[in-house]
Amino acid sequence: MRSKNNIRALAILVLVCVVYLLVPFHRMTPSVMAEPIMTETGMTASMMGLLSSVLFLTFGIMQMVDGMLVDYYGPRKMLPLFISLASLGTALFAVSSSYAGLVAGRALIGFGSSIIFIAGLKLFSTWFPPSVYGRLNGLLLGMGGLGLILGSGLMGYLCEMLGWRDANFAIGVITLIFAVLLAVIVRDAPAVPADRGSPAGTQGMETRINPFTSVLAIMRNREYWLIAGWFCCQFSLHNAFGGLWGGQYLRQVHHLDTVAAGNVLNMLGVGTLLGAVVNAWACDKLFRSPRPMMVVSAVVYLLLFGCLLCWGERFPIAALHVWFFLLAFFGMGSLSAGFACMPGIFGRGLVGTASGLLNTLPSIAVLLLQPLTGVVLEMIGGVKAIYSAHEYALAFSMYFAGSAFSLFCAFKALRWKTPGKAHAGQRTAMSQ
Repeated sequence: MRSKNNIRALAILVLVCVVYLLVPFHRMTPSVMAEPIMTETGMTASMMGLLSSVLFLTFGIMQMVDGMLVDYYGPRKMLPLFISLASLGTALFAVSSSYAGLVAGRALIGFGSSIIFIAGLKLFSTWFPPSVYGRLNGLLLGMGGLGLILGSGLMGYLCEMLGWRDANFAIGVITLIFAVLLAVIVRDAPAVPADRGSPAGTQGMETRINPFTSVLAIMRNREYWLIAGWFCCQFSLHNAFGGLWGGQYLRQVHHLDTVAAGNVLNMLGVGTLLGAVVNAWACDKLFRSPRPMMVVSAVVYLLLFGCLLCWGERFPIAALHVWFFLLAFFGMGSLSAGFACMPGIFGRGLVGTASGLLNTLPSIAVLLLQPLTGVVLEMIGGVKAIYSAHEYALAFSMYFAGSAFSLFCAFKALRWKTPGKAHAGQRTAMSQ
């Protein structure tokens, strides 16, 4: 029986990691598809921004709800259901001829894919010993880098060969296959309990009986809001630029075709994958704390967007590859530092709820920033299909300001002194 459990645990691990690729994949695809979609449908920049960002709205809204559903009903029931909805949304996006249909498709994709990360963490906590839970968490986050590569490079090739509609329909079929595999393979817990202590994530559950009280306690914590401000900026700036406007910038300012732009955008995946590993090592071994890494990543972001505003038009193709790599390395690749701060602030009792809320706010920020960038472009250059380097630079000034705010939050969080009594309470919670 133990051997069968081990085989199923490995199968669940592999399948969850593969299915999680859908999340960054769909975040990146608008950057590749924006031009052909706008050409075919006549969308304006602001309309395209809203179409891309609606995924982040449904994804972000569902983060807290998904945790409750997974805890109550179990991943075995929820994962196949939600992934099937994501498949339906992808197919709807592929066949819709109206703007409302395209928006509904993207919204359904965000809704369906929102549960994957949380359900994966739940499964890891029940199928694997606590000693490897952190590493599996990092592995799942690191898979986002590969998803970004597929969403930019592979989707670019698929769009060239099949067109953006057939490419999305094919992805919808593959997603439905994933839903079937999840229904067949996933179980909520081993058939025979493994000979180990309480699974990670079950400790401290008694302190989270009332989720509304937990959320209020988190929102009253000023230290949390400093970390959330940094996390929100790093996440939203990466996804607003890399997930949509970066591709337009490459095509319109640097005159790259879809495949060449996709190759540059591939660096976002490579940077995320390597950044998740290196930044985790730096937090544990080099700085022995996640907070200095927050400051480093915010400083790099400020420099990156400063260079883009001043010299971006003159970047050679090699510099573009490096720039996009660093954007991901110190953006999505550094986000584990934010999650790593949560146990030290709240202990085990609130760490799940705090992490869920931390993951909600940035999605809402992307929802605002992607269409806002399109609105600013239209205010500066008028409603048109192509914008100049100068017009993009003025619009991207918002991203530079966001980087400055990220640095402010990171620096304040680094210097924050939590009262000793609170630390004592946190250590007590951690030891339970």
